[in-house]
Amino acid sequence: MTTRLLITLIGLFFFQQKNENVNGWYKSTWGIDRDSISKLFPEATTPQHRDNVDGIYTSLEMRDYDIAGYKFTVAFRMDAKTKSLICVRMTYLAEYPGLVFDKFNEMLTSKYGSPSSKEDNHSYGIDKIRIWSLAKTTIKLEYENNSLLQCVVVHYNMKRDSESSKF
Repeated sequence: MTTRLLITLIGLFFFQQKNENVNGWYKSTWGIDRDSISKLFPEATTPQHRDNVDGIYTSLEMRDYDIAGYKFTVAFRMDAKTKSLICVRMTYLAEYPGLVFDKFNEMLTSKYGSPSSKEDNHSYGIDKIRIWSLAKTTIKLEYENNSLLQCVVVHYNMKRDSESSKF
Protein backbone atom coordinates (compact mmCIF):
# COMPACT_ATOMS: atom_id res chain seq x y z
CA MET A 1 0.00 0.00 0.00
CA THR A 2 2.77 2.45 0.94
CA THR A 3 4.72 1.59 -2.21
CA ARG A 4 1.66 2.19 -4.40
CA LEU A 5 1.04 5.58 -2.74
CA LEU A 6 4.69 6.57 -3.24
CA ILE A 7 4.56 5.61 -6.93
CA THR A 8 1.34 7.62 -7.37
CA LEU A 9 2.88 10.69 -5.71
CA ILE A 10 6.01 10.43 -7.86
CA GLY A 11 3.82 10.14 -10.98
CA LEU A 12 1.82 13.22 -9.99
CA PHE A 13 5.05 15.17 -9.40
CA PHE A 14 6.37 14.35 -12.87
CA PHE A 15 3.01 15.11 -14.49
CA GLN A 16 2.99 18.53 -12.86
CA GLN A 17 6.57 19.16 -13.95
CA LYS A 18 5.77 18.38 -17.58
CA ASN A 19 2.74 20.69 -17.55
CA GLU A 20 4.48 23.55 -15.84
CA ASN A 21 3.00 26.99 -16.22
CA VAL A 22 4.73 28.68 -19.15
CA ASN A 23 4.03 32.41 -19.23
CA GLY A 24 6.16 33.50 -22.19
CA TRP A 25 9.37 32.37 -23.85
CA TYR A 26 12.76 32.08 -22.16
CA LYS A 27 13.32 35.32 -20.20
CA SER A 28 10.28 37.14 -21.63
CA THR A 29 6.75 37.05 -20.23
CA TRP A 30 3.45 37.75 -21.93
CA GLY A 31 2.33 41.36 -21.80
CA ILE A 32 5.71 43.07 -21.59
CA ASP A 33 6.45 46.03 -23.86
CA ARG A 34 9.18 46.66 -26.43
CA ASP A 35 11.50 48.42 -23.96
CA SER A 36 11.32 45.46 -21.58
CA ILE A 37 12.19 43.05 -24.42
CA SER A 38 15.14 45.27 -25.37
CA LYS A 39 16.43 45.13 -21.81
CA LEU A 40 16.11 41.33 -21.68
CA PHE A 41 17.58 40.84 -25.16
CA PRO A 42 19.93 43.76 -25.98
CA GLU A 43 20.90 42.04 -29.25
CA ALA A 44 17.31 42.35 -30.56
CA THR A 45 16.88 44.88 -33.38
CA THR A 46 14.03 46.41 -35.33
CA PRO A 47 13.17 44.11 -38.26
CA GLN A 48 13.90 45.27 -41.78
CA HIS A 49 10.32 44.53 -42.87
CA ARG A 50 7.62 45.45 -40.38
CA ASP A 51 4.58 43.26 -40.82
CA ASN A 52 1.09 43.63 -39.39
CA VAL A 53 -1.17 40.63 -39.83
CA ASP A 54 -4.47 40.36 -37.99
CA GLY A 55 -3.44 43.04 -35.50
CA ILE A 56 -0.11 41.38 -34.66
CA TYR A 57 3.25 42.81 -35.72
CA THR A 58 6.93 42.01 -35.23
CA SER A 59 8.46 44.65 -32.98
CA LEU A 60 11.95 43.22 -32.52
CA GLU A 61 13.94 40.28 -33.83
CA MET A 62 17.22 38.48 -33.30
CA ARG A 63 19.00 36.82 -36.22
CA ASP A 64 21.29 33.82 -35.82
CA TYR A 65 20.18 33.29 -32.22
CA ASP A 66 21.56 30.00 -30.92
CA ILE A 67 18.95 27.57 -29.63
CA ALA A 68 20.27 24.07 -28.86
CA GLY A 69 23.12 24.55 -31.32
CA TYR A 70 20.95 25.78 -34.23
CA LYS A 71 20.75 29.34 -35.56
CA PHE A 72 17.19 30.70 -35.47
CA THR A 73 15.61 34.04 -36.26
CA VAL A 74 13.54 34.98 -33.21
CA ALA A 75 10.66 37.42 -33.76
CA PHE A 76 8.92 39.14 -30.84
CA ARG A 77 5.32 39.67 -31.96
CA MET A 78 3.14 42.33 -30.35
CA ASP A 79 -0.56 43.04 -30.12
CA ALA A 80 -1.15 46.18 -32.21
CA LYS A 81 -3.71 47.59 -29.74
CA THR A 82 -1.91 47.01 -26.46
CA LYS A 83 1.67 47.08 -27.82
CA SER A 84 2.43 44.10 -25.60
CA LEU A 85 4.11 40.75 -26.28
CA ILE A 86 1.71 37.97 -27.27
CA CYS A 87 3.86 35.69 -29.45
CA VAL A 88 7.45 34.64 -30.01
CA ARG A 89 8.20 32.98 -33.35
CA MET A 90 11.48 31.17 -33.98
CA THR A 91 12.40 30.20 -37.56
CA TYR A 92 15.20 27.88 -38.65
CA LEU A 93 16.15 28.18 -42.34
CA ALA A 94 19.15 25.96 -42.99
CA GLU A 95 20.17 22.43 -43.84
CA TYR A 96 18.33 19.36 -42.59
CA PRO A 97 15.20 20.97 -41.15
CA GLY A 98 13.60 17.52 -40.76
CA LEU A 99 16.30 16.51 -38.28
CA VAL A 100 15.90 19.82 -36.43
CA PHE A 101 12.12 19.26 -36.25
CA ASP A 102 12.68 15.79 -34.76
CA LYS A 103 15.15 17.14 -32.20
CA PHE A 104 12.83 19.94 -31.09
CA ASN A 105 9.86 17.59 -30.99
CA GLU A 106 11.87 15.36 -28.65
CA MET A 107 13.02 18.31 -26.50
CA LEU A 108 9.52 19.80 -26.17
CA THR A 109 7.98 16.39 -25.47
CA SER A 110 10.60 15.77 -22.79
CA LYS A 111 9.81 19.11 -21.16
CA TYR A 112 6.01 19.34 -21.58
CA GLY A 113 4.85 15.78 -22.20
CA SER A 114 3.22 14.42 -25.35
CA PRO A 115 1.77 17.02 -27.73
CA SER A 116 -1.94 17.63 -27.36
CA SER A 117 -2.25 17.61 -31.15
CA LYS A 118 -0.26 16.03 -34.00
CA GLU A 119 -0.70 16.34 -37.75
CA ASP A 120 1.42 14.83 -40.49
CA ASN A 121 1.11 15.70 -44.18
CA HIS A 122 -0.80 18.88 -43.37
CA SER A 123 -1.87 21.04 -46.29
CA TYR A 124 -0.22 24.20 -47.65
CA GLY A 125 3.30 22.72 -47.67
CA ILE A 126 3.43 22.10 -43.93
CA ASP A 127 4.50 18.48 -43.46
CA LYS A 128 4.24 18.16 -39.68
CA ILE A 129 2.64 20.07 -36.81
CA ARG A 130 2.88 19.40 -33.07
CA ILE A 131 0.97 21.48 -30.52
CA TRP A 132 1.37 21.64 -26.75
CA SER A 133 -1.53 23.37 -25.03
CA LEU A 134 -0.49 24.63 -21.60
CA ALA A 135 -2.38 26.78 -19.12
CA LYS A 136 -1.20 30.18 -20.39
CA THR A 137 0.76 29.30 -23.54
CA THR A 138 0.31 27.29 -26.71
CA ILE A 139 3.50 25.96 -28.28
CA LYS A 140 3.34 25.03 -31.96
CA LEU A 141 6.15 23.24 -33.79
CA GLU A 142 5.95 23.15 -37.60
CA TYR A 143 8.03 21.55 -40.34
CA GLU A 144 7.47 23.24 -43.69
CA ASN A 145 8.75 21.46 -46.76
CA ASN A 146 7.60 22.75 -50.12
CA SER A 147 9.15 23.87 -53.38
CA LEU A 148 9.80 27.39 -52.05
CA LEU A 149 10.83 26.78 -48.48
CA GLN A 150 12.19 24.21 -46.07
CA CYS A 151 12.16 25.33 -42.46
CA VAL A 152 11.23 24.65 -38.87
CA VAL A 153 9.07 27.20 -37.05
CA VAL A 154 8.39 27.21 -33.32
CA HIS A 155 5.61 29.50 -32.05
CA TYR A 156 5.06 30.36 -28.40
CA ASN A 157 1.64 32.04 -28.26
CA MET A 158 -0.08 33.65 -25.31
CA LYS A 159 -3.49 32.15 -24.68
CA ARG A 160 -6.26 34.72 -24.53
CA ASP A 161 -8.47 34.82 -21.41
CA SER A 162 -11.21 32.83 -23.11
CA GLU A 163 -8.69 30.07 -23.98
CA SER A 164 -7.07 29.99 -20.52
CA SER A 165 -10.38 29.66 -18.70
CA LYS A 166 -11.02 26.32 -20.42
CA PHE A 167 -8.47 24.66 -18.14
